[in-house]
Amino acid sequence: MKICFVVPVDFIGGAEVFALELMRTAKEKAEIIIIHSENPEFKEKLPLSAQSIEMEFPRLKKVSLKSLWNYFKTTKKLKEKIEKINPDIVLTNSIRAHILATKALKKLNYPLAFFVHDFTFPKRFFQIAQKRANQIFTCSEAVKQDLLIKGGQEEKIQIAYNGVDIGNFPFKKRENIKKIGIMGRIDTWKGQDIFIESAGLLKNYDFEFFIYGESSLYDEKTRKFEEYLKVMTKTKHLEDRIHFMGFVPAETALQNLDLVVHASTEPEPFGRVIIEAMASGIPVIATDAGGASEIIRNRETGLLIEPKDANLLAERIKELKNNSELRDNLTTEARKDIEEKFSLEASTKNLLQALEDMRKSS
Repeated sequence: MKICFVVPVDFIGGAEVFALELMRTAKEKAEIIIIHSENPEFKEKLPLSAQSIEMEFPRLKKVSLKSLWNYFKTTKKLKEKIEKINPDIVLTNSIRAHILATKALKKLNYPLAFFVHDFTFPKRFFQIAQKRANQIFTCSEAVKQDLLIKGGQEEKIQIAYNGVDIGNFPFKKRENIKKIGIMGRIDTWKGQDIFIESAGLLKNYDFEFFIYGESSLYDEKTRKFEEYLKVMTKTKHLEDRIHFMGFVPAETALQNLDLVVHASTEPEPFGRVIIEAMASGIPVIATDAGGASEIIRNRETGLLIEPKDANLLAERIKELKNNSELRDNLTTEARKDIEEKFSLEASTKNLLQALEDMRKSS
């Protein structure tokens, strides 16, 4: 099966990690040719054996004559590259890719599958685009429900959970809790402010707090929020307790942590860092919304709390600090769940089988 994988890249987030891992794990099971942005960091992370084609994918956020011209120019180039590849299936990995491929394949008969990673697909664009899609994969039930609310055809939508490469996240029990981290892009809904608020409530404990991640170069709101977080840290006199680490690969960051907090104030599409921490033997406290609720079984494989509640987060941190038996039970069961439900090998196998079934029925 030959797959043309369309992946615009601005920065490496969860969707881009998914693309990189699929390229690495599926190379012996399918021929995948990836069309991606001219992004040196992403290209460097591709497997050496990857068949890749670079092209420019202009952002589509602002409507203007220039953006419309770029849109039509890009769809034409994409059409030409896909025709040259002559794939069995076209798989797209972002809203931009879904929209561009829908137009590029308008007069072509290649089966088209979307992989939708978040809640941001505009309703009108989605309703138009799904008419051309043969199959739509979502990273969670939460994202599937979002698309159904927007008018999605349920028979087309299938959940395909992301997986974690267990070999990259060896299981190691933590004997104590001292280093607590939150990981992910810095954004207003990711809850880094709640994390700092809870740190301020735990000054009597010998904790260190680590914020891993960066704001987006393309979003001024996130850059201002990162500045706000640093001011907030100083205002609360927590400079010696809270460390802003920038972007660090998850495999490296998790080696430094005893507890992971996932404090999103809005539903999380999936929550890759949760499964990475669970695989590593690190207890997780996460907000009970979106994909996190599908991954964690409360008080069995992790702790779920209400969003935006810094006091409750602080209480749960203290509970895990003081209860080693609870920590051990949570992390042992969490690792079992990862091996059974969220391994990268199983998720890749299931996705490829679903694509093969789609190809045969198209």
